[in-house]
Amino acid sequence: VFLLSRYIGKSDREKLNNPHSLFQELCKLHGLGFGERRLLAKLAKVHKLEHPARLFLEPERFDNVVEHPQLAPQAGVIRELRQRLFVGLKTNVE
Repeated sequence: VFLLSRYIGKSDREKLNNPHSLFQELCKLHGLGFGERRLLAKLAKVHKLEHPARLFLEPERFDNVVEHPQLAPQAGVIRELRQRLFVGLKTNVE
């Protein structure tokens, strides 16, 4: 049992140390679907984030998406995602 718990704990730590695995885990915890995950990954790529999970900490990354041609068509969905992820957080964006 001890070895099994060490193995499971190690695999969880390794998963969280991998930037893309952490991003996927956060998406899953927030109940995001495949399309939403793909859109967030695209947003992270546009911002050139080495650690895409930063999107869950930096609501400003969701602002001004209309300035990015590859994101402009999904600006409404991105605003909705921002609202869902940061509900209750006071920001300058309405």
